[in-house]
Amino acid sequence: MISIQTAPQIRLVQNSNTMMVEKIQSTVVNTIPLWKSQMVLALGVEHSSQAARAQREVTDMTNALLRKNAEVLKTAAVESARESERGIVDMETLQNTNASLISTLDEVMQIQTEGRAKRQAAEVELRKMEDELKQKLLETRLKQKHGRPGTGKISDGNRNFRWERVECTESIQEKSGSGTG
Repeated sequence: MISIQTAPQIRLVQNSNTMMVEKIQSTVVNTIPLWKSQMVLALGVEHSSQAARAQREVTDMTNALLRKNAEVLKTAAVESARESERGIVDMETLQNTNASLISTLDEVMQIQTEGRAKRQAAEVELRKMEDELKQKLLETRLKQKHGRPGTGKISDGNRNFRWERVECTESIQEKSGSGTG
């Protein structure tokens, strides 16, 4: 009896295994392609979501860029208008420059006046020094020619000069004459 019962049990197990194999084959044949299509759909949905997010970011960035450029354009246009309406030179700069020029001219005139006075004083001093030098040269020449300083006669080829030394050594009195005197 056990042997007789074993055969149907084996047959039941075999049938059960066959059904399971068919079920597994059906699952493999149907479920794996279904999983593949579901994965493809999920990836497609994710890609669409990423594309929508990227498009939203691009749109937001474009809008922000347009707003920012509008502000920059407004600022630049307003500044350009202000600068184009502004004078080339500010009035304050012109006043400062004019005052500086007047001050410069005053200083230059003062320096020129002082320089003129110094030149005139130097001219007087140079004449005095020249006269002293002439006196000394004449004295030296007379001493060499006549042996006595103070009087003499000299000729430059066209004119004859005669002089006498009077009172002090620093001043001479020249007498001009055309004769041999």
